[in-house]
Amino acid sequence: MTPDEIMSSLHGTYTGPSGDWMIGNSSGLVEILHQLFGREREAPRYYLYGDLAYWPAFGILGPYRSLKPGVPLSQTEEAANLLMSSARISVKWGFGLNVNFWGINNYKKGSKIMFSPVDEYYLVSTLLTNFHTCLKGRNIISDKFNCSPPSLNEYVQSITSKSSSG
Repeated sequence: MTPDEIMSSLHGTYTGPSGDWMIGNSSGLVEILHQLFGREREAPRYYLYGDLAYWPAFGILGPYRSLKPGVPLSQTEEAANLLMSSARISVKWGFGLNVNFWGINNYKKGSKIMFSPVDEYYLVSTLLTNFHTCLKGRNIISDKFNCSPPSLNEYVQSITSKSSSG
């Protein structure tokens, strides 16, 4: 989830109890981060922020945690965790937008694995949710981060150039 609330880089479909670490590894995320962040040593270092399931991977930071049992985090570390947890919730907001716009994604009501193409419904609805965000020019997440989404034309060009290059 980017700060302009574009849900990107959806990779594959997974059934059963697939852990975040396994999905992250199979997506090629670390290789992409090496390409983006690992080239120039003097350039500013950027990171993705995720939960502990993705740590310790190149280019990904997670919440502070105590390295020794019983030793509490410092006030600064606690404050940083609190601040960043409010940013992490934006990913859940994105999933919520997708489910609210497209009721078929509410698995309890509509989609049944083995009886309908759940993965295809979700991928298409994610694309349509991104279109909606681009056309509207904002949503709750882009408002929180004060970051406007791309125009629909810019977004379509970006996804078509990715699909033609890969």
